Amino acid sequence: MHPIKRLLRKAATNPFVWPVLKNTVVRVANVLQEARRELEDHETRARMEKDARAISPDLTVLRGPFAGLKYPGVKSYHSALIPKLLGCYETELHPLVEVICARGYDTIHNIGCAEGYYAAGLARRMPDARIIAYDTDEGARHACEEMAELNRVADRMTVKGGLNQEDLLRMPDGCLIICDCEGFEATLLNQAVARHHRRSAFLIEIHDNVDPGISEMIRRAFEETHAIHQTTSTDDLKKTSLYDFPELQGLSLRERRWLVSEHRPTLMDWFWCIPRPVEG
Repeated sequence: MHPIKRLLRKAATNPFVWPVLKNTVVRVANVLQEARRELEDHETRARMEKDARAISPDLTVLRGPFAGLKYPGVKSYHSALIPKLLGCYETELHPLVEVICARGYDTIHNIGCAEGYYAAGLARRMPDARIIAYDTDEGARHACEEMAELNRVADRMTVKGGLNQEDLLRMPDGCLIICDCEGFEATLLNQAVARHHRRSAFLIEIHDNVDPGISEMIRRAFEETHAIHQTTSTDDLKKTSLYDFPELQGLSLRERRWLVSEHRPTLMDWFWCIPRPVEG
């Protein structure tokens, strides 16, 4: 072991020396680390705003199923903004979004709506649908309401806070439920919910990175009442070579990766659960 590491280890385990270090050297180091983190976050936000405006000056989604959707500001909650503006955000789900739009659901519940990319996007594509969007983040709810107003769909959108299993069990059957709630799906969804909504369709983002057992639990809950189709996300590095948009022309691979990256902690899965035929 390096002599300095040996000295630090002894200091950290010494009951007399450690309290002094903790209240002086360690505290200063933590303050410096936090200050550096805030600086890096500020630099990242400034770069994101600059690049977002360069790609779409009026912050309109350029392509994809929600092309034409307008953002009220350079802000995206819990996910990357620039891929949304480029029109490549969750490209893996684009064919499924077209299926959803073609089926024409009357009511859509968007659990974990963030700033409203899906909620307002689907409202624009489905003029006869009623959208109820939920998020526990007050800032996200406010942004979702702004998005609805800007895109002239506020009359068909309701934005609410969180919900629980009892709320789902009180909802009428026969709707579309989109669920992206960072692992809370393990608490929110169970067999009782699946049976109550045996005529509803579910699009669920699975967060096995939070709990590795979530996917299996959701499968068991829905296998009796719904057919489950699984879609897996694409690695951010692979996206660098997949997308050939005009806005990416002439950029280095590093720059392209920055723009198309969705910054996921790992490859993610979505379950598209559609009702099985009801006998009788």
